[in-house]
Amino acid sequence: MTDQEFRQKIERAADWKTSGIQEDPWLTQRVLNQVKEGERPMKKKLAFMPVLVFAIVAICAVALAATQLGLIANTAEQYQHQDADHSADIQVPELSIQPESDEATAEAAKDAVTGINAEIAAIAQEYVDQFKTSLDEGYHQDTIIEYEVLNETERYFTLRLMCYTASGSGAQSDYYYTIDLQTGKRLTLADLFTEGSDYIARITDSIAAQMKALTAENAENTFWLDDEDMPDFDLAEVVKNADFFVNGQNEVVISFDEGDVAPMSSGMVQFTIPADVLADIRAAL
Repeated sequence: MTDQEFRQKIERAADWKTSGIQEDPWLTQRVLNQVKEGERPMKKKLAFMPVLVFAIVAICAVALAATQLGLIANTAEQYQHQDADHSADIQVPELSIQPESDEATAEAAKDAVTGINAEIAAIAQEYVDQFKTSLDEGYHQDTIIEYEVLNETERYFTLRLMCYTASGSGAQSDYYYTIDLQTGKRLTLADLFTEGSDYIARITDSIAAQMKALTAENAENTFWLDDEDMPDFDLAEVVKNADFFVNGQNEVVISFDEGDVAPMSSGMVQFTIPADVLADIRAAL
């Protein structure tokens, strides 16, 4: 699912029908905070409930790498609910290793694939649990989880999990999972750079310069950088915890959730770091 398709789905879901049920304008942020900061439990099987649909499916094959390691993402679980005041459409992906993969690389990738699947299942479960809470407490709630194979090159495979929740106001949070197709390893940002390099400083400086340029072009492009009302904002610390992926041009892209570096109204914010900024400290590719 593309960004545009996902946004269209969000817009349709946000078209609430008028009712007398009270909204909770803070529930959205509580959901995101619990998912980001709470302990992520192991995957749990969702129970059947009246008017709730739970299905185990094996559909929607969306990717297959043609390198040493072949990966594919399928919809493993689906949770849906629809009534006048609540809507949930949750698609939970699961990565699997293709049988034609190089045996040694596939063996090395098992831990990465297992860990990613468990983490995604736990994230989805948090959203499902919060949605069930909205049903019990009578608040408007809208929850959508979709996924896509964002990028697949000869070296990298990146799965993107897109999570949206709304109760009075809406917020989106994305998760990126990148596996090195030559080693089978799940990559961290540090893995892309030589040991001991100042990659955080390089990335932070590049993003700060891009933010200032965007604000200079249009004063409505506001960021927390140098904001007098956000004296404790530390861009470098946010970069350390941000999601990332490598695009088709082998450039590092840093992705921030809504509210991380700019007002919530700015939505998801991404910055592509020019190749020449990092060229001398990138790990051998």
